Amino acid sequence: MKKFLFILSAPLLLIAACKSGGKKNEGGKYAEVFTKHQSRITELRNSLTALQTSLKEAGTTAITAGELNPAVNPGNYDTSGNTLILQHHLLAAPENFTSYDSLFGLYYNTLAAEAFRWSGNGTKERAIFEKDYLSEADVDKILSPLSVERFPYLLVVKATAFDPLRTKEDGSFEGGGATASFYLIDWRNKKELSAITLSAKPDEEMLVAYRATGGATAKNEAAEKKAKETMQKDMRSKLFAWLTEITGGKAVVPAY
Repeated sequence: MKKFLFILSAPLLLIAACKSGGKKNEGGKYAEVFTKHQSRITELRNSLTALQTSLKEAGTTAITAGELNPAVNPGNYDTSGNTLILQHHLLAAPENFTSYDSLFGLYYNTLAAEAFRWSGNGTKERAIFEKDYLSEADVDKILSPLSVERFPYLLVVKATAFDPLRTKEDGSFEGGGATASFYLIDWRNKKELSAITLSAKPDEEMLVAYRATGGATAKNEAAEKKAKETMQKDMRSKLFAWLTEITGGKAVVPAY
């Protein structure tokens, strides 16, 4: 039987951190600078839209991509790696990208996410970094994470199914699994290298800590969080095993 083992935990302390603002950067007005680089941005957005429509339905068998140079490296959390992870449903609207996939627990490059958001904000009076003015150096810095030199590979994630977790009073549960298709793209040549559909599920048995003062709500929320974490771990394990397999063991597997 799939079930949770609940234990009580001490109240948690939440600590908030704040970041100080930077100096105002002199340069052109935001809208003017955006317009000047419109062709550069439009080309990028058109390429992503074309990619979204060109991807074929992924199967469940790994297709070998062969030895790649440089080696595929999804990186971890922030600016490391050379493989940009993107959500399929946002390829046509990249300004909505975030730096974290809440369903599968995959971290996207934060600088690239900022660049994508900037690419869709040409009519705004203020830039994504809250600057009234932008210099050429600012633009290069903002858009550089989207270059093929910085990210020769893309890893597109397409969620296809999610079965919400259903908990019972006796501590057992059902659901909590998810399915997604993954596409490895050679961004330099705009070529799909390999694709696969993977399914993940929570652990059969999980130890869950929750606060007694929160009642049944806190208990259920803690159970859902734990189930999601173990499902994400299962999906990441299968994803990175696939990347390793199709690249002949040459992929750099990040630590989460």
